[in-house]
Amino acid sequence: MDLACARQFASRWQDDWNSHDLDRVLAHYAEDVVFSSPMIARLTGDPAGTPHGKAALRA
Repeated sequence: MDLACARQFASRWQDDWNSHDLDRVLAHYAEDVVFSSPMIARLTGDPAGTPHGKAALRA
């Protein structure tokens, strides 16, 4: 990835994140994503805080 491509990707990611549109944000993730976050643990009550798959991350 060259610098121009990296900047374009970062700009698109920022725009999608700031849109607060879940579909736009999740478009950046693969179907088999594994995501880990202490915030997810707090929100879901699951101490692991690690959803597996895009559907679980959406939830």
